[in-house]
Amino acid sequence: MSNDKQTCVTCGHIIAKPIGYTTINFRLCVNKIKDLDQLIESKKYFSHFIESRYDKILSNNFSGVFEKMIENHNRSNDIEYIKLWLLEFINNSSSSSKEIQFYKFLKNEYFDINETFTNFYNNYADSVDKPLSKNQVSRAFTALGLKTLIAREKHNGKWRSLVIVRASKDELSEIFQKNGI
Repeated sequence: MSNDKQTCVTCGHIIAKPIGYTTINFRLCVNKIKDLDQLIESKKYFSHFIESRYDKILSNNFSGVFEKMIENHNRSNDIEYIKLWLLEFINNSSSSSKEIQFYKFLKNEYFDINETFTNFYNNYADSVDKPLSKNQVSRAFTALGLKTLIAREKHNGKWRSLVIVRASKDELSEIFQKNGI
C-alpha cells in the first residue's frame, strides 16, 4: 500500500492538502466583499477557482475580463455588478447543480421562513433526489447571507436548544437578488 500523503522534509509532519474550491465557498467569498480592496485581495482565489473548474480558454478569458472590470471600476456602484458577474459563474454551472437546486427549493417553497433547521432540512431532503448534507445546507445558508439562530424551549419539563432559520419575505427577496438567484 502506497502512502500518498506529503510530509515535511524537515520535521516529517503530514502536509495538509489545500481546501478544495467549492461553489459554497466561492459564494461566501463573493458575499464578504465590501469594497475594491477586498475584491482585489480575492482576485487570486477567484482565478484559481475558475481554473480548477473550467477549461483554459474560459479561465484565461475570465482573468482578462476580471482585470478590465477592476481597472474600469466605478467606486460608487460597480462592486455589486462585479459580484453578480462572479456569481453567474456558479449560478450557471453544472458543477453547482445540487447547490442551485437547494436555492431554487428555498425560493419556490418559502416566501418567508421561520422554522427549525431540522424541519426545514427534512422538507428539503424529502423534496429532492440527492440533497446536500446538513452541513452543506448550513454553509449554503451562511453563503447566501441567512443566519441561523439558537433558541431555547421547554419540552417535557426540560430545556432544549433549537436551531431556527428565520427570514421575512423582504429579507429573502433581497438575499436572492443579491445572489443573482
